[in-house]
Amino acid sequence: MQSVQGTDAMSAETNTVPSSKKVFIKWGLLGSVGLINGYATILMYSRGELAFALLTVILTALALYIFGSKKTYAHRYIYQVLRV
Repeated sequence: MQSVQGTDAMSAETNTVPSSKKVFIKWGLLGSVGLINGYATILMYSRGELAFALLTVILTALALYIFGSKKTYAHRYIYQVLRV
């Protein structure tokens, strides 16, 4: 019987650390946006503005998912229209 898999079926690269400076800047920027919006949400909630706090959490989570994921690259342009 012949083997279905080749010899390099298990030789996947283990280097998963991104070495690009753009990747670190992207995730650093997205993280700081998340932290700032989280702080603003806590302030809104503590002042009794529950509706605005929930809206901020939903829009921030949506933005971070859209701009952070490679699968949603084309949706970045739709998100700009939704915000206006």
